[in-house]
Amino acid sequence: MTTPTDETIFCLSNYLHFRKPIWRALRHHYPALVKNVRYRLLFGYLLSAYRDEDTGNIPLSTVIVSRIYARDNQVERNTNITVDRDIRAIEALTGCTIKLTKYDKRKGLAREVYLFQLSPEMAEVLYPADAASVLRAGLVNLVTGKLISEKDRAEYAAARLAEIDARNAACPIAEHQVWMHYLNHDIGKPHFRLKPEHIADAVLYTETLDDPDQQEYARRALVHLLTEPHTLYAWSKQERSPRMFGQGIGWPTINKEMRKRLLPDLLEFDLASCHLAVFAQLGQVQSVVDFLASGQELWRYLAGQIELLYSEEVKAVLKVLVYEIVYGCLVHRLFFPKGKLTRKMLSPFTAAVRAKFLAIPMIVDLLAARQAMLAAIRKAKGATDGYTRWIAMARGNKANGERSVDAKSVLSQVCQSYESVLLEPLRRLTLTDGQKENGWYVLIWQHDGCSIRVKHARDTADIVARLTAAVNARATELGMVTHLECKRAFAPLRVAKAA
Repeated sequence: MTTPTDETIFCLSNYLHFRKPIWRALRHHYPALVKNVRYRLLFGYLLSAYRDEDTGNIPLSTVIVSRIYARDNQVERNTNITVDRDIRAIEALTGCTIKLTKYDKRKGLAREVYLFQLSPEMAEVLYPADAASVLRAGLVNLVTGKLISEKDRAEYAAARLAEIDARNAACPIAEHQVWMHYLNHDIGKPHFRLKPEHIADAVLYTETLDDPDQQEYARRALVHLLTEPHTLYAWSKQERSPRMFGQGIGWPTINKEMRKRLLPDLLEFDLASCHLAVFAQLGQVQSVVDFLASGQELWRYLAGQIELLYSEEVKAVLKVLVYEIVYGCLVHRLFFPKGKLTRKMLSPFTAAVRAKFLAIPMIVDLLAARQAMLAAIRKAKGATDGYTRWIAMARGNKANGERSVDAKSVLSQVCQSYESVLLEPLRRLTLTDGQKENGWYVLIWQHDGCSIRVKHARDTADIVARLTAAVNARATELGMVTHLECKRAFAPLRVAKAA
């Protein structure tokens, strides 16, 4: 999981609303759903909750459920509420399909929604053809059924920010505290004013998506970002990760093509093959180090080794497979659909192709190094991360929602810490030189990269050169064969509507 399942609760009130025309349509077409406060609150959460970028699932822990239902004064807040009955009722009333994972007591994993599919009729109600007018309409509070005033929104935003500030104050990495303050306070809604033509591009783009689930989620993300354009970032004690997570549906997690259309002026920075470079150096996988140093394109090479025609879809599958290996996925689970990895995407990976993939020398070396690193972690009961912190294996504390830390978790945390250490020069320069007249803003943070807006276009080349040089010097210092790549400002993109 890459986002705190039980920490998304802070922004539940942000989720529990509909645009006024949608509220009216729901009352007309689905009166029983709207009449029951529990049903409409749970349905509102499922519609707008963040989907984990790795699994694609919606978190539904007892803490989250309690917070949802606590907004209904008729329901007492506790952690033993079951939602199965309400889920079945919502399915019956709306024609939607909702499937949940089982609670894993041994691993301390909360339940999640792994399938939430709207019926065609419900999709028409929620996403009408005249989307632009709907997005301009007011918001209705799902608890009261009344319009949300600007005063209400301002008070909520202040409370939301105060809660995140309090949580981030406990972050054990001081530099991360400073950086999250920058992202949450120095950056704000004015930096995300969207132009009508860019919104139109994004709306048209959603219509080009073939997968109904992806299309529906893209539409939800668009509605959410137009309502709450400023993504806030928080540290996660429960996740035991050094990463700084964007909270809820936000800019770091939406479809990249959607982001290009909404914010076409941004420069996108990304560490090339970051996870692999970090793992190869820490695990002393010389074949991978040598390959990355050669400058060859990894994903094209791997596609050639398994004799598949290279495409963006094949690349996406290969990236998941390689990073699953790095983070400890069992070999027999590698080719299972998960998160963004659908059965359709995996269809070219026949048994013969899978065998070829696992026989590639670099993959063999990665698997061997992984086993050796996990064994070393188990023996030492932990490992030291990039901030020289000792990450100990430990059992989770169910009472406060902490997860168990096994060897795989330790390995993940260590690799993620170096991801952050590599980008520290970029953050430091942003907090100093970025504040100057010829500086820049970091608007979106994405663990191994970010998106920035330069204050003056004339300074673009100089800024790109300074940031890439600083990060690349850090990579050289650490002996990690990666570098900071920059994609230049995007030209406005237009998607023609199908006739």
